[in-house]
Amino acid sequence: MRIVGAALLALGPASLAAAAESAFNVAEARHAVVRVQRFSPRRPPASGTGFLVRADGLIYTSRHVIDTPGDAAPRIAVGVPSAADPDELATYPATVVWRPEDASGPDLAALAIRAKRDLPTLELARDELALGEAVAAIGYPFGSVLSFNPGHISATGVRFDGIGHYQTDAAVNPGNSGGPLLNEKGQAVAVITHRRARAENMGYAMKVGEIAPFTERIRARARRDAEGPPPGPVAFSRIVRYTRLPMRPAAWRVHAGNLWREGRGLAFAHAGEQYWARAPEKLPSAFQLTIDYGIRYVRGPEPVHGGALGNVRDICIRIGASDPSRKILHQDGLHVRASARATVVARDGRMLAAVRKGNRRRHTITIAFRDGRLTVALGEREVISHALERPLEGPHAFAVGGFRSRMRVQGVSILDLGAW
Repeated sequence: MRIVGAALLALGPASLAAAAESAFNVAEARHAVVRVQRFSPRRPPASGTGFLVRADGLIYTSRHVIDTPGDAAPRIAVGVPSAADPDELATYPATVVWRPEDASGPDLAALAIRAKRDLPTLELARDELALGEAVAAIGYPFGSVLSFNPGHISATGVRFDGIGHYQTDAAVNPGNSGGPLLNEKGQAVAVITHRRARAENMGYAMKVGEIAPFTERIRARARRDAEGPPPGPVAFSRIVRYTRLPMRPAAWRVHAGNLWREGRGLAFAHAGEQYWARAPEKLPSAFQLTIDYGIRYVRGPEPVHGGALGNVRDICIRIGASDPSRKILHQDGLHVRASARATVVARDGRMLAAVRKGNRRRHTITIAFRDGRLTVALGEREVISHALERPLEGPHAFAVGGFRSRMRVQGVSILDLGAW
């Protein structure tokens, strides 16, 4: 290891990266690393990574990537690197073959896809790694672009709920969940599960040896569900009708305030006054709208005292307004408002539901309407479920805005629930 390290130190940055990739057999291993996307009613979409362990399409990933609470039936799309160009992902529908029945079980799930060819696989390592050995995290933390991050084993004896994990200083981000931690042979030594919040370079991966007690159950379920999903690849729209709105200021119709590009998203503000912009797409009759945003309080021209301090950091979503030029706090149409301490749903000036659960400075809000019922979730937590007396008739124009706040929108997506 010391000889390899010395040789690498003599290389330039480009050669160093190439040598690291060669050491981990990345050119071959990457063909078996897949992107996993989960869609389910009333919850924000989730994205992670997985890896193929059998040529017939068996995939390991993390349970939390594909889990949905309650009776929500997920739809799962798996992006598999194409044989001709691994940067191009072909879409396959997937089914859940196995996951622990007990919530205290391992953060592991097995998926199945069907293909018209044998698929490349990752070999599972037999030997455990020692402290300081080289590893690499590989996966899809930022959408459809594969990320490769080398590092080392920084702890070997970590246990969560009695299950053995490695700690690594390789860069681990949320979308890496379910992906493999590779050794220098390009074998999977662990399944990446999470990173420690508010800490630098502390990622965790469940050792592949922990899978052994469940292997026979996974194989039995895979045999029982041999037919599996329809064979792929297929068009993404055959799995879900899902749209991500453009994060370009010119695509949105600004009614008040300022809107500009910031990083990969959009920023809204109006010196503490009301601001809003109409989205470039309309919502279908049955829909799920998810907004990923960060928000902070901005003092306006009027002072805020006492109980009014709870009505800061407002995000407002107004759907189907008869006059979109009215200020965003005007409850025309269906109006959802989440502030620091509360979430309120109103329609045409009449309050329908309210809870003392508000947003955070960094949050996701999901509004869904289907079969006459409106739900609002903050993050993964559903806070409002309300049956509407009058149906919403789509398509629905909608606007996003705020008050006494500065908002940065990272993403806006629409999921069509009409054919669910």
